[in-house]
Amino acid sequence: MINLLPKNIINQIAAGEVVERPASIVKELVENSLDAGATEIQIEVLDAGLTEIIIKDNGSGIAKDDFENLFKRHATSKIEKIEDLQALSTMGFRGEALSSIQAVSQVELVTKTNSDKTGYFYNPHTSEIKVVAKANTGTTLTIRNLFYNVPARKKFLKTNATELSHITKIIEEIALVHPEVAFIYKSQNRELINVKASDLLTRTINILKVQDSEYLLLVDSQKHNFKAIGYIGHPRISKKSAQYHIFINNRPVIQPLINKAIQQGFDTMLEVGYYPFAFVSIFIPPQELDVNVHPRKTEVKFTDDRAVFQTVKYLIRDTLQKSAFDIILKPQSTQSNPNLDNSSPKSNQTQNYNFKFYNDSVKSYQKPQVAESNFAQYSHRQIPKAQYNFHNIQPNFRELLEAETIKPDYLHIFDTYIVYPNQNGIMILDQHAVHEKVILEQLMNQDEPVKSQALLFPIAISVPQSEKDITIEVLAQLPGFEVDDFGASEIIIRAVPAFLSKTQKSEEHIKTLIAQIQDRGQTMELSELRVELLKTIACKSAIKAGYSMTQSEIEALIQAAAKTDFGFACCHGRPTMVQLDRDWFEKQFSR
Repeated sequence: MINLLPKNIINQIAAGEVVERPASIVKELVENSLDAGATEIQIEVLDAGLTEIIIKDNGSGIAKDDFENLFKRHATSKIEKIEDLQALSTMGFRGEALSSIQAVSQVELVTKTNSDKTGYFYNPHTSEIKVVAKANTGTTLTIRNLFYNVPARKKFLKTNATELSHITKIIEEIALVHPEVAFIYKSQNRELINVKASDLLTRTINILKVQDSEYLLLVDSQKHNFKAIGYIGHPRISKKSAQYHIFINNRPVIQPLINKAIQQGFDTMLEVGYYPFAFVSIFIPPQELDVNVHPRKTEVKFTDDRAVFQTVKYLIRDTLQKSAFDIILKPQSTQSNPNLDNSSPKSNQTQNYNFKFYNDSVKSYQKPQVAESNFAQYSHRQIPKAQYNFHNIQPNFRELLEAETIKPDYLHIFDTYIVYPNQNGIMILDQHAVHEKVILEQLMNQDEPVKSQALLFPIAISVPQSEKDITIEVLAQLPGFEVDDFGASEIIIRAVPAFLSKTQKSEEHIKTLIAQIQDRGQTMELSELRVELLKTIACKSAIKAGYSMTQSEIEALIQAAAKTDFGFACCHGRPTMVQLDRDWFEKQFSR
C-alpha cells in the first residue's frame, strides 16, 4: 500500500539533505545575510552549534508581511520563473534552508527593515509576533537545540572540536571572497575570527595565514566570458600537499577539473610531486554552469568542461607570465625529490655545446589577445583589488641577468654552478637547469611549421595490444610523425619531427612520449603531448652538471636566459637561479 507521508516527516527528510551538521546552518544563514546586502555579520555558537547558533547582520531585514511564508518549503524571493535559474546572482535560491532548519531545531527571529520604525520578534513554531522597540536594521536568527526532535541524527556527528572546525572553515571560505564585509565569529564567547572590511590581499593573509605573503601573485585576468580574481603562490612556496581554495561565482566548490587546470597552468614551474598555493574566485556566466546539482551547492556542472579547463589554465599561466618573473628568489631549505633527473654525471664531460643553434630560434613571446567584457552582471558583489604592487618589491630577474657584473669573471663552482656578484648581492645559476629551460622555450616558440624527417632506419617499438590503437592515433596527429601498425604488438615509426631527428637518443625520446600517451593519452591535449616531448628533448640536450664551461659560454647562457619567459624554473620545476641579497647575508651573520 502506498501512503502519503505526513508533513513533519517530509520536512525532516528534506532537512536531512540541507542540514547535515551545524556548519550547514551557518553556511545557509550567512549566505542569506550576504544576499540581504549585509556589510557586518556576527556569528556566535555554543557547543559547536548544537546548543545555540546566532547569526546577526546589518542587511536589509525581512518585512513583517513575509513572516507567514518565510519558513515554508520552496518559499523564496530569489527566483520566480524557470529562466531565473539560468541567471542566478544570489547565493541562495531554493527556499529550502529556513524550512529545513526549523524542522530540526528551535528558531527565533528578530528583524527590522529600513522602512519600519520598529523591529519584530517572530517564532515560527508558535507563530508569535512581538514588537521590538529598540532594534537595528538587519536580522538576527537564533537556532537552539539542533536535532532535538531527531536524536538519531546526533549519533552521526563528530566531536565538538571537529564540528567546530567545520563551522570555522565555512566562515573562513565565505569571508575570503567577501573582503568588503566585516566578520566576527565567536565560540563559547571566545573570539576566533575578527576581520574588518579590507582589500583582497589583507583578507587573504588574515584568513589563510599566509607566511610568505611577498610570494603571492595577484590573479586578475580575463578571457572571453571568464574572469579570475584571487592570489596564487609563486612556485617557490609550493608544497607536497594541495593548497587549493576554489570558488565559482563566489561559491566554494569541490571541483577536480579546476584543480587540474591550475596545476597544469603552472606546468614546468613546479617540482614533481609539489602543488601550488591557489586562492582563485572564478566568475562564469550563470547560463554556462548549473549550481543546482547538489543540495548544499558544493558541486557545479559546466556546459563545456573543456572550455573551462583551458580557460582557467590560461588565466593562471597569464598571471605567472605577468608577475612570477618579477619576484626574486632567495635560498630555502632543500626539497629533495628522488624522481627528479638532476643530470649529474659520474665524471666530467667533454661534450662541446653549441649555444648559437638554440639562440637562432629565439622568438619574442606574443601574449594572446584577451576579450573585454563586463562582469558586473555575473558578480553582484565586486571583490576589491589589493592595493599592493609586487613589481616594486625587488628587481626583475631579467634586469639582474642583463646587468653588467661587478667583476668581469664568473666563478664556476663544481663545474655546475655559475656565481657572480651584482649590485643586489650574489647571483647563483644552475647551468643544467638554466640551459634546459632556455632550450625548451626556444623550441616551443619556433614559429615555423614542424618539418618531418624520414628515418633511414625506421624504428619498431613494442606496444601492448590494448594500447596500440590509441598510441597510433595520437602519434599520427602529432606534427612530423609518421607511424604504422607493425604486427600484433609493435608499431613502426617511419618519420619524426626534424628537431627530434637532430638530437641524440631520439628513440629514447619517442619511447618516453609513448609511455606518456599510454598513461594520459585520452585526456591530454595534443599540444600538451608536444610540450612533454620538447621537455624531454630539452632535458637530454642541455649541458650537464660537471661540464666545465668557458667564460664566453657562460655569458651566452646568461644572455639567453634573460630572454626566456619563465627562466627561473627548469622543465621539472626546480629553481634555475637564486639571488643572495643583503638581507640574506645579514641573517647568516646575525646582524
